[in-house]
Order: sequence, then structure tokens, then C-alpha cells
Amino acid sequence: MPAGDKLMTDLSKCAFGKVTKIFDGDTFTFEVLRQGENLDFPDIEGLIRIRIACIDTPETKQGAIAHQAKNMLTRLVSDHNNHLWIEPSGKSHDRIVAWVFGKNPHEEDITDLGKVLVLTGQAKVLYNHLNDYPHKWETYIKAQAEAQLRRRGIWSKDCIEPDTFKILQRLWRCEELLKENRIEF
Repeated sequence: MPAGDKLMTDLSKCAFGKVTKIFDGDTFTFEVLRQGENLDFPDIEGLIRIRIACIDTPETKQGAIAHQAKNMLTRLVSDHNNHLWIEPSGKSHDRIVAWVFGKNPHEEDITDLGKVLVLTGQAKVLYNHLNDYPHKWETYIKAQAEAQLRRRGIWSKDCIEPDTFKILQRLWRCEELLKENRIEF
């Protein structure tokens, strides 16, 4: 497992809690157990749905590679005894977008779960979102470059990255609609 990062965030601006359900490699339900004294974000209480900030993992319909991403997230949660901190950065649909950190009580360092998912090739960086976080830029870009260089996960020769898969899905749906309506293209 990749080493943790030195503390790059102020935990007083985070919420502490545990994961209750993992949906896929970048989305889960989080039970807020305690809020940092400087947390200034609405609706961070009880059970909330979290989307990990600035990354994208394979779609569930992509099969084995999507299961690998979900399994890696499950393992990361387990490795940290389900002691997680979230730093909210926005909202997307019905989810809170957040940086997610794992920290065992006996560790000095924390682990940025999104970065680990990128480094292991289970996720790709969403550059257009990462531009708003210059303090994360270098570590995330280096993590993705290493995963690509070593052909890990989604960067393996037999895998379609999430964005390409989504585009192909839309094209296949369009092709099916055209055929149903007997339209040639």
C-alpha cells in the first residue's frame, strides 16, 4: 500500500465518521460522527452520500475493472479501521463532493484515499476539477503519471478509461435508437 501523505489539510475543517455502504470506486455513504470545530459546510450530519473529489473510477457496467476499484476503496476503508475524515469541497447531484482521508489512531501520517486510487490505477484525475486545488495538483498528476507508466488498472492495455466508456455507451444507445426507428447512418 502506498505511504500516507503528511498532513495536507486542516482536520478542524473536516468531519470524522465511518463508511456504511460503498457503491463503487468513488462513491459511498458516510455516517458523520463528529464535526471539526471549523467545518463551514451545510448539511454535514447524519448519513450523507460522498463522491471523492477530483477523480473518476470505472463505471459499474465496465465489469471487472469497476469491481477492482470498488474493492480497492473497500480495502482502503478497512486498512484505516473505518476511521475517515472528509473535507467537503462542493455538491454534485445528490452527493457531497469531498476529499477523503484515512488515519489510524497510531499513525502520524494520513492517507489521501483519492490519491491512492489514482496511484494504483483504479481512478483517473479529473483535471478540470483539480485546477481549483493547486496544493493537490502536483501529487495527483505524479500519481497518475506513475500509474500510466506502470500500466496499472485503467491504464492497462486491455481497459477503456471511464470517459471513453461513457462516450461509447452514449453512441451505442444512439445507434440502438436509430435502428429501432429504422434510420440508417
